[in-house]
Amino acid sequence: MHPIFKIQSALVYRILFSCAIIMLLFVAGMSYKQIQALNETGALVVQSQKVHLGLEEVVSIMKDAETGQRGFIISNDSTFLEPYLKAVSKINHSLDKLDKLTAGNPVFHKDMDTLTALINDRLSILSTSLKINSKSTGPHDRVALKMSMISGKIAMDKIRKYVNSMVMDEERHLKDKERKHEHELQLTPFTSFLVVLVALFVFVLSYLKINSDVSKQNELNNKLQVNQIIFEHAENIAGISHWEWDFKKRKIHYSSNHYHLLRAEAKNFEIPGDFFNFIHPDDRDNIRKEAERVSKTHEASAAFFRVIRSDGELRYFKSIGKTIRDSSGNDIIIGVNIDVTEDTLNAFKMEQQNAELKRANDELASFNYIASHDLQEPLQKIQVFISRIYETELDSVSPKGHEYLSRIRASADRMQNMIEYLLMYSRTNKAEKPAEPVDLNILLEYAKQDLALLIEEKNVSIDASLLPTMKVIPQQIQQLMVNLIGNSIKYSKPGIPPKIQIHAEIVKSADVPNHYSKNDNKNFYKLSFIDNGIGFDQEYAESIFLLFKRLHDNSAYMGTGIGLAICKKIVENHHGTIVAEGVPDVGARFYVYLPV
Repeated sequence: MHPIFKIQSALVYRILFSCAIIMLLFVAGMSYKQIQALNETGALVVQSQKVHLGLEEVVSIMKDAETGQRGFIISNDSTFLEPYLKAVSKINHSLDKLDKLTAGNPVFHKDMDTLTALINDRLSILSTSLKINSKSTGPHDRVALKMSMISGKIAMDKIRKYVNSMVMDEERHLKDKERKHEHELQLTPFTSFLVVLVALFVFVLSYLKINSDVSKQNELNNKLQVNQIIFEHAENIAGISHWEWDFKKRKIHYSSNHYHLLRAEAKNFEIPGDFFNFIHPDDRDNIRKEAERVSKTHEASAAFFRVIRSDGELRYFKSIGKTIRDSSGNDIIIGVNIDVTEDTLNAFKMEQQNAELKRANDELASFNYIASHDLQEPLQKIQVFISRIYETELDSVSPKGHEYLSRIRASADRMQNMIEYLLMYSRTNKAEKPAEPVDLNILLEYAKQDLALLIEEKNVSIDASLLPTMKVIPQQIQQLMVNLIGNSIKYSKPGIPPKIQIHAEIVKSADVPNHYSKNDNKNFYKLSFIDNGIGFDQEYAESIFLLFKRLHDNSAYMGTGIGLAICKKIVENHHGTIVAEGVPDVGARFYVYLPV
């Protein structure tokens, strides 16, 4: 999975987890609200009951007052007046309690004012009736008392009716509250259950995700441990160690292989100076200056220095660093120390070999100059003087001297050929001219012209197919053809005209003998040179390309043993391969493989 998708997935799960927590808090809030509403409803029921009881108590006190008054009027016994006399204080006490219970209800408080007025009116009528009864002497007073009693009954009926109305209003208000609360109680469990289910689903998903992440984390930790072990072994095999330089903490941490490279005890080098003790004294100042520069500029670089290990062995180290910035914004340099002792010693050895090679090349150049000038000059004089003897003094020479002169002349010619071939071989060690696209058919014609006299003398037949155009060094490929054709003519059968077949084809690298890679699927031109000469034993197929290697002596076949060595050198200059196949008395085949 792409890292961006991982980050987005983690963000989605964080959001879902947060939503689940919010939902649970919402459910908890709703539950708290319902509990609070239930408490309020219960308190309201209790309050309503108290109000109801208080109103009933007021009506009861008024009834007791009425009953006492009637008993006194009927019996004229003052003991019946006790409920009436206590009614005022009891009613005031009950009304005070009702005022406190309904303090937060302005509508009920207004009803209480009306009820108080009705009660006061009834008490006033009771008081009037008692006064009339106390001075009752005639029929007229009896009528007034009766009228007062009727007015009192009417006032009492109003009180009962108003109290009943207040009780009904309170009960209706209580029922409305109960219905609303009951509706909320019916809706809340379903909502809470749904929210809890969603929250649980999110929690389960989160748990599965966390469990999966923990498993992946454990797997990654295991991989990191394995990679750490592999990395440590790789450092040990490669002869390197890594380090971290924290500028803020002024500490350097090295990997365990660092101490192995120094053959030192494994411990933390707290500061760069701890490592300086292992640096060669002649290199310490430069490394110390470089460390001071890095600590100031926070710019890493590469350094090459020598160290003296704990066992006293001198080693060459190379240190390469790079500056990075951590998540806290601190600059840290990370780097590697590489033990380059073998490479350095090989470089020193290579320099010495290059110097020796340069000296050898200079000597070879001197030899070429001597061979092309100083050696050939006296040889040419010998050949000139022998020619003059043949032209002017041959008649005065004895037969034995004539034989000696012939041998001297043949030896001089062989030496001349040897010098020319050696010069030719030395020149094939380097490309005097760059490669260029050339038609090999043209080079073949030039080779034939170089061998024209020999071809005519031996009655040679050359059958060549169409050759390709290749990017080659023209002079060297022409010389290759001259040598291979000349070799076939030289080793032809006596009395049988030489026949030489030359043709080209494209083959794959898998078909190239001795090719370093059989699977690179490259194309090669295969140039075949086939003759009907004396051939050779296949056991000599590789040795015939060695310098000065000859299968026949000079008495049978003249030669220098350099021609085929020159062919091999030319083919190698073109990154190709040359092989030979021979069958005695049948002929020889030379295959030249050159990359397309």
